Amino acid sequence: LFRCTDSFGRKFLKKAMGWSPRKSTRAVQKVPSNAEEICYKHAVRYSMVIRDHNIPAALNINSDQTQILLQHSTQMTWTKAGSKQVGIVGSKERQAFTLMVSVTISGLLLPFQSIWHGKTSLSLPPSKSKDYVAANLAGFLWEPSNSHTYWSTHETMHSFMHNILAPYFEKTKETLGLPASQHSVWQIDIWSVHRLEEFRQWMRKNHPTITILYIPANCTGL
Repeated sequence: LFRCTDSFGRKFLKKAMGWSPRKSTRAVQKVPSNAEEICYKHAVRYSMVIRDHNIPAALNINSDQTQILLQHSTQMTWTKAGSKQVGIVGSKERQAFTLMVSVTISGLLLPFQSIWHGKTSLSLPPSKSKDYVAANLAGFLWEPSNSHTYWSTHETMHSFMHNILAPYFEKTKETLGLPASQHSVWQIDIWSVHRLEEFRQWMRKNHPTITILYIPANCTGL
């Protein structure tokens, strides 16, 4: 008779899931008390855009940006029992980059955009890195942030649109035999850079057939 013991659970999480105990570094964002109502309204708005513009699944894309940690820092370490002052080297440092991931409703995964802290190509992974050539052939973008962080900026969003999203939409319209005026929809979270009026005006001017829909705040995981 199988019995799910504590030791089995720990081994499963560690070996099968690749999980390990982690100390929380920040409070989890709270889901709005009326999240169900907010998400319902968003779904209705989403459906109306698809209906009004007759948008096929291949022209319906959801994107998200996520932080990829290359080196995990921690607030815990080993030291002499009873020590009152414990210092940790690099506890506030983060070796990471931002990854923009996009997938169509029809199930196609688009090339990734990765954003790295720095201002030149020296901040990017070296060309001799494993699978670097294959990633380039797949259309991946490697870009320095040109800022003090590795987060997306107005400029990197321009690059994403020009080099990944817009070309995909244009090629797909041709494949489906649709006119260039055919509308498409792009869903993304309501992060500050995404909702900047400057970026929205730029989109209306340069990509008028792409409708942006923002996932309600603190509802991305629902």
